[in-house]
This record gives sequence, structure tokens and C-alpha cells, in this order.
Amino acid sequence: MSVDWGLRAVRSAMFAAVCTLLATAAHLSMSGRSVPWWALAIAGEATFGLAWLLSAKQRGIVHVVALTIGAQAGLHVWFEVGQVLSPAPAMAGMTMPGMSSDPGFLGSDSWGMLTAHLAAATVVGLWLATGERAVFRLLASAATFLLPPLALLFRVVVPVPQAPSVPVVSQSAAPLRQLLLVHVIISRGPPAGVAVR
Repeated sequence: MSVDWGLRAVRSAMFAAVCTLLATAAHLSMSGRSVPWWALAIAGEATFGLAWLLSAKQRGIVHVVALTIGAQAGLHVWFEVGQVLSPAPAMAGMTMPGMSSDPGFLGSDSWGMLTAHLAAATVVGLWLATGERAVFRLLASAATFLLPPLALLFRVVVPVPQAPSVPVVSQSAAPLRQLLLVHVIISRGPPAGVAVR
């Protein structure tokens, strides 16, 4: 099913918000360091743009989950780059046991964070895909139920062009009555003129 621009924008914004917020929450909880605001802004815009390009038609569950996992992997790497480029102090009490406060770029702690991203992305991808399917079913049933009455209500009345007027020739009823009885006339009898001379 193809999608109009309004629904496409809402779907893209929902996908971008869920993916970006999930990736931010995972980074905050796993690394104990904040993600810079500019990295969040760029990530949100890039995710929205990618979702806009891919949301021209309805996707299946496998596609939505794969796109969510891919977006989470890309956002994980981007947030790692953002944290390395603008180091921020560790948030007090936010480090998890077994996690070091040293932010090695794609180090061993990063693989644990990536695994957490992918697990959460799978769950969220399933959630987004089933929600998308439910929205499309709801819109299809609403269109089936509401469009015919609305089409009648807002129908544009187009005037039918009139045929050019032709003057009516008056005919009397007498010739018509004689025509109706033509089959009754009997033509037997002697000829009208002299037959022999």
C-alpha cells in the first residue's frame, strides 16, 4: 500500500523518535556518560531522513525489525563517536557493575552496549511493526466505513449540459389514429376503374 505524505511523516517521526531515544537511553545506562546534544540532533535528523526515504510503502515485520536493528547499530557507533569527540564527565552513580569508566572506542564495553542495543532494537522493531500493521488496518477499515457516506455528503454537483432545443412541430392526434388502424383496412372488391372495354 502506498502512503501519502502526512502519514509518511508521522511514521518517520515515530521511527526516528523511538530509535533515537532508545539509543540514548542505552548509552546513558550502559556507559554512564551523557551523549552530546549535537550528536542527538544529528542522529534524530539522520534517522528521520532514512525513515522518510524507506516509508513510501508499508513494510513487513522482517523489514521493520531489520531497519530498527540497523538504525540502532548505526546510532550506537555515532554516539560512541560523539562521546569520544566531546568527552563529558561520568554521571555520578550511573555506571553499571562490570563496566569501566574508560570509554574505549568500540572496546569490550562497547560490545556489551551494542548487544543491549540490538536486543532492545529487536523488541522495539516488533512493537513498531505490529503497531504499523494495526494503524494500516485501522485506516483501511475507517476508509471503507467512512468514505462512501462522505463522498455522498461532499459530492460536487456537476450540471448536466442541456441538449440544444429543437422546435416542436405540433401534430394532431387524428393522423396518428388513422395510422393505428391501417392494418384493419380491407382492399377487396371491384377495381375502382373500368376493368374491361
